[in-house]
Amino acid sequence: MRPSELESLITEAPSGSERAPGLLPLAHVSSVGGFDSILASGKLVPRHCDLLQRSCVFLSYGAVHFRPASRQVIAQRPPPPELPIVFLFQPSLLSSVDRCYPFDTGALLSGRFGHDETGKEWRATFTPIDERCAVLVKDGHGPWSLVQRLYESNERYLDGNAVPRGSETGVLGELLRLLRADLRVAGIDQRQQTIECIASSELLLDAKLCWVGLPEGDLEADCYELLDRIDSSTRSAEVYAYPLRPRNLDPKALTALVAEHASAAIERLFRDRVKAWER
Repeated sequence: MRPSELESLITEAPSGSERAPGLLPLAHVSSVGGFDSILASGKLVPRHCDLLQRSCVFLSYGAVHFRPASRQVIAQRPPPPELPIVFLFQPSLLSSVDRCYPFDTGALLSGRFGHDETGKEWRATFTPIDERCAVLVKDGHGPWSLVQRLYESNERYLDGNAVPRGSETGVLGELLRLLRADLRVAGIDQRQQTIECIASSELLLDAKLCWVGLPEGDLEADCYELLDRIDSSTRSAEVYAYPLRPRNLDPKALTALVAEHASAAIERLFRDRVKAWER
């Protein structure tokens, strides 16, 4: 695969500090409905993505953002299958990542980002996506390179505060324009500013796993059993069991709760990485 337009640009001398930001953790969002297969195999298995036309495991870099269920769910036992389960991994999992993108590819390719101020669809601006925006994780480049070029620091990246566009043109200028756009009118959170990482191989839930967020109840015990079965060292991973109250659960509120606790875990476990520059 030839380097994309964006990869060719970020491998040039960066505009800010020459030091790369500290590596951040990776997050994967699954669901209660898919947890049985994870329990049975002890790993995350690539699934076919129609939009990208390949099988992959999706991960987000340094942050947790996901779309909530589209309907009210009822608190019950067992928990509803659409409820989220979140896994946080140590930055060392980056060795299993093939490529990354500067935004949520699903939201872009499905048209959820909407249109820019001229009426042009953002999807049209960044496709074909692999030729324009993919960055292969190799040779010292990866999501940290995107943070360095687009945000200059981890703090700015986690705040969704991209650098001003300035005189940048081409795909880099268009990307900075997207990253600084207010897409709340399209119902988008920070997914246009969340670096997406993709793995094409299975990912074991081993010592790299550092935090799990899942519904309270039997799944919590199942999770600890899984961690002990795979590798006793993973027993040090934190498990957050979110409450299933009230009976009628608001998906948006529940999503915000899980994302808030995941963000707090990232800040607590990787505080030095959030503010450090040197890797």
